[in-house]
Amino acid sequence: MQVFRKLEDVPGFGPALLTVGNFDGVHRAHTRVLANIVPRAREQGFKSLALTFEPHPVRILRPDSGLKLLTPTPEKLRLLQGTGVDAVLLLPFTRDLSLMPRSLSPTTS
Repeated sequence: MQVFRKLEDVPGFGPALLTVGNFDGVHRAHTRVLANIVPRAREQGFKSLALTFEPHPVRILRPDSGLKLLTPTPEKLRLLQGTGVDAVLLLPFTRDLSLMPRSLSPTTS
């Protein structure tokens, strides 16, 4: 499994089916989503890609929340690898990222 730590590292990766989540604990619902995406991606000749964040967004948006994670990042990556996903983008979560518009596609007037 490849691990990307910057969005700029991904462009040469090729077409992919993407799922986005925190994947803390990589519980049954997470594995079910990934178990759906991995074979679908392979059937289409795509890669499967899980996008997650480091640190957890709550630690940036509500630093006083006392959020306790189920799994540290190295363990999360190990659990994600066990799902068969081709790659993980471990995107650095920042306040600026949280303020980005939802759509990154150009608008037409």
